[in-house]
Amino acid sequence: MEVFEDFCAVLDVICPMHVMLNRNGHIVHAGPTVAKLWQGEEFHHARFLEMFEILRPKAVVDMASLLATHGNKLHMRKRTDPKTTLKGVLMPSSAASGAIVN
Repeated sequence: MEVFEDFCAVLDVICPMHVMLNRNGHIVHAGPTVAKLWQGEEFHHARFLEMFEILRPKAVVDMASLLATHGNKLHMRKRTDPKTTLKGVLMPSSAASGAIVN
């Protein structure tokens, strides 16, 4: 577990807008800037696609289709107020046992 925590600490500094997802699409870690977007709302262990609406590509409806976008730009919006719009990219990650969205 220590390696995972170290990896998270590194990402928190160099990619403060990242979100780590497990293979089921649940948020297992989020960078400090992303955490500020939720202003105290609980988002850890929530499903990424329940927290963010994927605007583009439109074909993203589940974790499998989200993973298929790896390396391509994602346009997304926070589902709760304020409905902040963000751009990012997803890459599969064995460290997260799923993927990282930055």
